[in-house]
Amino acid sequence: MKCVVAISFATLFSQCSTGNTCDTTFEENFSQGVSGWVTGLSDYTDANKPTDAAWAFDTLPSPGSGSAYHLSLTNRSQDAMIWTKKLFTGLEPGVTYSFEVDVGVFTNASTGCADSSGATGADTHLMMLADTTEPSTTQLSDGTWRLNSDTLSGTTLTRTITDLGSISVGSGDCAHLTYAAKQVSGSLQHDVVAPSDGNVWVLMGVDAKYSGKIDVFFQTMKVSAKAQS
Repeated sequence: MKCVVAISFATLFSQCSTGNTCDTTFEENFSQGVSGWVTGLSDYTDANKPTDAAWAFDTLPSPGSGSAYHLSLTNRSQDAMIWTKKLFTGLEPGVTYSFEVDVGVFTNASTGCADSSGATGADTHLMMLADTTEPSTTQLSDGTWRLNSDTLSGTTLTRTITDLGSISVGSGDCAHLTYAAKQVSGSLQHDVVAPSDGNVWVLMGVDAKYSGKIDVFFQTMKVSAKAQS
């Protein structure tokens, strides 16, 4: 038997009754604020760490209306990831979950705006992770600062975070960028066994090879945790 539980972030829901598993949904409407979200950076070295990274609850630029969660930086490393994380509850302890995600963003990332290496706004990707271990940034043996879920063996970097694809919304050149909304969805590549407290960390970030200014407004987020039989 499966039950379906929707989680509101204003309250904590009861766990499923003993012997049952539950599908669980985490939802966020960032027009209402960003309470509980904690931010960070990764994928840089001490020499090229972004110096202007910012996270704020901001008014959407034209042609948008309302407010959203604004993440921005100038990507000096051509690899930096700016991210935000939050702890959610409601999983059934001991149950293995897979995750489907759907995120609404508002951005001006463009396929027609290129840097000196040829990378464009199309090389700006949405990244997401669900993990029972709190995500943080640690320095690996090659000197790069990476998520603590990343591992390095020689020169081989292994990542558990999922790349959900490009968030680019237009084709204008760098002098003619236009903001637009985009919905990005997909499946996370790793399942999670829920711990005894039923908690899971959800991280979402923007990872880019493009070296210019990155501005992304997160509008909505939905993570559907599917209990595996």
